[in-house]
Amino acid sequence: MYSVTIHAITTTLAMAGMIGCGGGPVAEPNPSDTGGVPVASPETVLFSEDGDPLVASLPFSQDTLLIQTKPGAPQGALDGAAGRSCAAVVARIDAIGVAMLTVNPARFDEAATTLANDPLIEAVQKNYRYAPSIIPDDPRFASQGYLDLVGLPAAWDQSVGDPGIVIAVLDTGVAADHPDLAGKLVGGWNMVDDSPDTDDVAGHGTAVATVAAARTDNGAGLAGVSWNSPVMPIRVTNTSGQATSFDIAAGLVWAGDHGARVANVSFAPLASDRTVQQAAGYFRSSGGLVFISAGNDGQSTPSSGSSNAVYVAAVDATGAHASFSTSGPFVDLAAPGSGITVGDRGGGYRVADGTSFASPIAAGVAALVWSVRPELRPSTVERILVTTAGDTGGFGDDQLGAGIVHAAAAMDAAESTAEVTDAAPPRVAIIQPQDNAQVKGAIDVTVSADDDVELADVVLMVDGQFVAIDDLPPIDFGLETGDLSSGIHTLTCQAADAAGNIATSAPVRIVVTAEASGDTGGDCDTDAPRGVFNFPAPLADVTGQVVIQITATDNLGLAAIDWEVDGTAARAFSLSGPRDTDALLWDATNTTTGRHTITATITDVSGNTTVVELQLNKP
Repeated sequence: MYSVTIHAITTTLAMAGMIGCGGGPVAEPNPSDTGGVPVASPETVLFSEDGDPLVASLPFSQDTLLIQTKPGAPQGALDGAAGRSCAAVVARIDAIGVAMLTVNPARFDEAATTLANDPLIEAVQKNYRYAPSIIPDDPRFASQGYLDLVGLPAAWDQSVGDPGIVIAVLDTGVAADHPDLAGKLVGGWNMVDDSPDTDDVAGHGTAVATVAAARTDNGAGLAGVSWNSPVMPIRVTNTSGQATSFDIAAGLVWAGDHGARVANVSFAPLASDRTVQQAAGYFRSSGGLVFISAGNDGQSTPSSGSSNAVYVAAVDATGAHASFSTSGPFVDLAAPGSGITVGDRGGGYRVADGTSFASPIAAGVAALVWSVRPELRPSTVERILVTTAGDTGGFGDDQLGAGIVHAAAAMDAAESTAEVTDAAPPRVAIIQPQDNAQVKGAIDVTVSADDDVELADVVLMVDGQFVAIDDLPPIDFGLETGDLSSGIHTLTCQAADAAGNIATSAPVRIVVTAEASGDTGGDCDTDAPRGVFNFPAPLADVTGQVVIQITATDNLGLAAIDWEVDGTAARAFSLSGPRDTDALLWDATNTTTGRHTITATITDVSGNTTVVELQLNKP
């Protein structure tokens, strides 16, 4: 398991085909081969991130999809959506509501469309494959003159880093025995192999880690940005150095849950990857900042990026925009990315170019800022980095963002910065559904919420009772009204900001009507669920209060069970997952002598039903 935050699900790959869904999955494509990889056609709007041409050309897994359920979606929603789309859940990142599903490659678009139309699903995304943001090595061993460009020597007079500010490096792993990293690593995780083995399999991660936090002033090697910051290695790539959307997101959640304050992701183009952005938001909500490399294709992209992460472009030795650095409105900051001295996993050193190394320079500066003011909020640290950056024409520059990060100026500003006193509550309102709307089944609850300083989270309540919490914009809940009684119910939302101020929305009333039954299974799942009575034994003699227990199983997921005693309804209950247990308490005290029939009707997420009976004897 990827610790308690990530849940891997053992599922045979044969499940990707499903009963009635065609053949099994095909071989995984070569991640470096973009030829023949399906890309959404121009008229397809399902994969919104494909509107970025740099993303549209990326390779992706042809037999997996990523989906995000809305906060408030019931436990069985994920299994139900998977069943209806001829898919199977193989892994989850519960912290951000993301799951990875295997699908039949021949029905990839069909499955994605079915999932996107589910009202309890917030987003559907391809599981993209990313290469590290590095370009070919320069064979010369150059000096580290670029450190002066970002004001590091002066910054080190104030602090060389704090051992309590951990930098997570999400990459190919990190070589623990490198001279500049020995003794600096804290426990990390291998998201690909689901193990604690975080050794570097391709060399890129060690290079990034030494740039951000190499041991310095030791008479050897190179100078890192934040000398004393520990490095948390999070391996997110296969042995070829390719990382997927899911593994990067899982790594960010793991790092946030295990105390990292800064995270570096030197892969691109990630500015349009919703899953990674959501995970970056989770990391930010845990008190940290995520830095992501802009990319090295030298092109411009229309992506606006996300406020959840800081995207870093590269400059050359003169401070000019590096010709290879990707540009666009998503770029927040810039840092040196040409002629950067980096550590090799073999213990040596080399010189390399790429935004892969600009990003950890900026990440290291953030660690230095927190070293002098650890109490600052992530938004405050980001604001300091942006406002103290070297001026390159003003904020919004598509090439360098706010400008070149400057460590000394940032640390000076941090020393004198006072956190904004926030006494004003957030603003919150329910946008959808409208007041007195008649609803049935699964509905979308859309909320508008903002704050003058920093919004913390929003809680959805039904009739004054907690239902779900969402702390990642956009604020959008999924509510299964089938779990509510028919009639009028009241929805309210409470929004809290980082200072603890709370505001409650105006109430919205909904009128829940009974939902007509219908086939929800499509042609994907024709396997009926199964039920086995655990006790009592068939034809057992019973008197008084009798507990009758049954275990139900299904290939995709269970939905409900309805009990009858001698044809009269006795109990209805929700089931979930591929295996569940339920019990009926039957009072046989005043029943007639002779045989009685207990009937259990089990329904799965695809609408298939099974009826099982148990006969008992009243002596």
